[in-house]
Amino acid sequence: MRVISFSKVSLILMIRKYRRRPSRVLACLQMPWALSFLLLTCATVSRTTHAIESHPGISSESMYSEAVLAFNKKQSSEALRILDELLRTSPNHVEALELKALTLKSQGDDRNSLDVYNRLIRLKPDKERGPYHFELGVILNRQKKSDIARVQFEKALALGFNETVSHLFLGMIGFSNGDLNASRVHFRAVESQGNAEMQTVAHYYLGMIHFKEGNGSSGTHEMNLARTTAKDSPDSKMASDIKLAAEKVLAPFRNSQWFASITAIGQYDSNIALIPSGLASAQASNKGTPNTLLNAGFGRMSPPVDDVQWVASYRFSGNKTLSAETKAYDFASNTPSLFLNLSPLSPVTGGIKLEGNLTFNNQPTSSTATANDGTATYRFTKYSTAYEAGTYLRFEPATRFLVQLDLGMRKQTNYADPGLTGTSLLAKANIRGASSSKLLNPALTVSYESNRASNPDSKYNSTGIGASNSFRLSASDTVTASLDYLASTYPAHALLRADKNISGRVSLIHVFTPKWSFLADVSYTTNTSSIANSFSYSRMSGGAGIGWSL
Repeated sequence: MRVISFSKVSLILMIRKYRRRPSRVLACLQMPWALSFLLLTCATVSRTTHAIESHPGISSESMYSEAVLAFNKKQSSEALRILDELLRTSPNHVEALELKALTLKSQGDDRNSLDVYNRLIRLKPDKERGPYHFELGVILNRQKKSDIARVQFEKALALGFNETVSHLFLGMIGFSNGDLNASRVHFRAVESQGNAEMQTVAHYYLGMIHFKEGNGSSGTHEMNLARTTAKDSPDSKMASDIKLAAEKVLAPFRNSQWFASITAIGQYDSNIALIPSGLASAQASNKGTPNTLLNAGFGRMSPPVDDVQWVASYRFSGNKTLSAETKAYDFASNTPSLFLNLSPLSPVTGGIKLEGNLTFNNQPTSSTATANDGTATYRFTKYSTAYEAGTYLRFEPATRFLVQLDLGMRKQTNYADPGLTGTSLLAKANIRGASSSKLLNPALTVSYESNRASNPDSKYNSTGIGASNSFRLSASDTVTASLDYLASTYPAHALLRADKNISGRVSLIHVFTPKWSFLADVSYTTNTSSIANSFSYSRMSGGAGIGWSL
């Protein structure tokens, strides 16, 4: 995502009054904004401060007043002449030095202006140097000496001077230098403390930070806030320009879009299993086999900037085992779905989900053949159908944390094993986070299912918890490790069955191009059951393949 280039804009930054002494904006300076955003900053302070020396006398005050009049008439050379004469007799006249620094700056004489501000810093005690550190930061930043300017703004901030504007400059410096974490901290401060104009700037840059980090959802959210916040400053050229820039960034989200993906993976599975009917573990075959997996999907979504967004999709998932004894474990699953999302770019959003499923299974043509019969003939037959409806709520309780709560009901009909036919109630909570480190991007999932199958032995209650972390090793490589625990009880089972399932997985995605990637994963699962002979097993699989996305 690139930063939009703006036309020249002007932003009047009101300077917080210096403690115990009044301050006022005296002049406007133009400075470059990061990546072609031009910021015209009003940031100069003049204070009615007594000189460190004794009272300079009536003549000094009279000369100072004449210099102020000349400056106000835009007679800079005359103002400097009077100030130089005054400073020859009263070299530590603080107000004269301040006006001289201001006049030099207005003439573009940054070098001499810097000298005067440094002289003022030496004259004043530490606690009163904030305005001068701030002015040094403005000039040095305009000279593209961002590292030195950053130090000056940090000193101004530490002294409590012009805090919001100092945060704004520090945020832009951090963004330009690629220090996105520091930039985020400062723009968050502007977002909470600044007026509508500065909040507009903060939202825009926070959006760009999210885009750079690959967090498109939060990026579009901040851009949308920049666009709407700009409306609170109808007379601001700066706000108007940012609004146009944010609208350009959001332009792709104002149109309906197609999406599609496909992955093909070859793997070895040490213990191929049936497709599970829900959260609980499915029956394993106790047979190992090479296996091919094909997953594909496509869909279309309406603009996410709409108050109600719809997302319609179709997903296919199929596997083909290569062992004659595991043909009965070949599946082809078809899943159409429809999501209705309410205000998807808002901090708090929700919606409803409607989903169906039709699964086919490779079953023996002879009723006397067993599932592991390598000599039998097989054909794909309707295995199960399912219908699911649910709702969800998604919100961000803190920066870089996303929480989603899901609640739903699924009705399933199983044609191969009618005892699995029934209704399930499902609940899930998912928490995702991202840290300043590319190696720490955790997620936590808690799930629950109450399955009411028609066969009492198949009814179960399952509670699961899972944790994962994504290690973004580079722009092209991401490794994700996950560990899941699932406890299932079968309260109506004749033998009071209870299972504990632990599964670990490590996967790798290497991106070749924006559309093509290499995929690899390895997983290990162990299921411990109170009926060990029938339901305890272990399973390991590993494979690699390629993926494509639109």
